[in-house]
Amino acid sequence: MKKVIVSIGALVLFFSSLQAGNFRINKKASEIRVESKATPPHTVESFVRDYTADIQLDTNTLAVSKADFSFKLKDFDSAHEKRDKKMYSWIESDRFPEIAFKLTNIIEVNGQTIGKGSLTMHGVSKEIEVPFSIIQKGNTILLDGSAGFSYEDWNLEIIRLFLFRVRPDLKVTFHLEGTAVGE
Repeated sequence: MKKVIVSIGALVLFFSSLQAGNFRINKKASEIRVESKATPPHTVESFVRDYTADIQLDTNTLAVSKADFSFKLKDFDSAHEKRDKKMYSWIESDRFPEIAFKLTNIIEVNGQTIGKGSLTMHGVSKEIEVPFSIIQKGNTILLDGSAGFSYEDWNLEIIRLFLFRVRPDLKVTFHLEGTAVGE
């Protein structure tokens, strides 16, 4: 009986590690930043403090074969609690608590690697393109990229408060550092 339980436990661990992908992110060395422009002119920077990433890559070529990424809106932080509370209300985080990206294809255009995928936000899924690079320095793998899009495409209205206005164009930049395990 003990052998059966241990065997089942080993299988569960094995399959759950496969689901998690083989790119192990060092979250302390990594960053996901969202920039928005507002009037009067200034830039608002927000950071994703915690997230789930399931990234699979070939350990020899660094080719990415899978990338699923998500975060809870409550883990989105501009370092201004009042502004964040207004943002949570605006994006209806109680109804739509998560933002998720699922990679569907990778293409090369003029030497640039572009990940195509579905971004789900505010209950709406849209295809986006994310130019990225991936390099290895010693045992560390660096995955960097950025994408721009308009939040209006996800049925979100422009934020206005008296003279203040947040432009709909967002720029998401990510720098992920980690290691690859297994094949």
